[in-house]
Amino acid sequence: MVTTEQRFWSKIDKQPGLGPKGDCWHWMAARTKFGHGVFTEPPRRYIQSHRFMWKLKHGSIPEGAHILHRCDNPRCVKPDHLFIGDAIENMKDRMRKGRYATGKNAWSPNNLDKVARGERHGSRTHPEKVARGERNGNSKLDADKVDWIRSEIKRGRTHRSIAEEIGVHRATVTSVNRGRNWKDAINPRIEVILEAAKF
Repeated sequence: MVTTEQRFWSKIDKQPGLGPKGDCWHWMAARTKFGHGVFTEPPRRYIQSHRFMWKLKHGSIPEGAHILHRCDNPRCVKPDHLFIGDAIENMKDRMRKGRYATGKNAWSPNNLDKVARGERHGSRTHPEKVARGERNGNSKLDADKVDWIRSEIKRGRTHRSIAEEIGVHRATVTSVNRGRNWKDAINPRIEVILEAAKF
């Protein structure tokens, strides 16, 4: 049977020429969106590969500690290229290496005009790209069910009993009835209220 350590080492490429200076050990398996390797250690716990390497070579990692890269290569797991620090040291290291946004184009709480909000948000500027209703693959309802829900409520059924029958949460039925969800298949009662509000 293959040990955890053997499995870990089998995912590392040590050939020369890897990384910025050509002396990195590259992680060849799964990686995060930031490029750090991901490894599964028993019992089915994900850990970044450079952190697992640190644990192999130095023992446990103190609570809240970061494992940083001297080589600035997130794929690298070479022990000589790793050092331990805290969150502040991690930020200072990032700034020293120029990996941060600056100037008027950087997002910050002081630059909120750079964030697409309200009417500038993508769901408003391109509503056709947002999968709503039956186009949403996770939807448990369709237009016929929405009409059925609204007709059952008119007949006096409770939201809870309807929800249990069709396998959705009671709040979903309430939102459909009030017109918060499924606005395209709008409730006639809401239509009358909206019409009255125009005057």
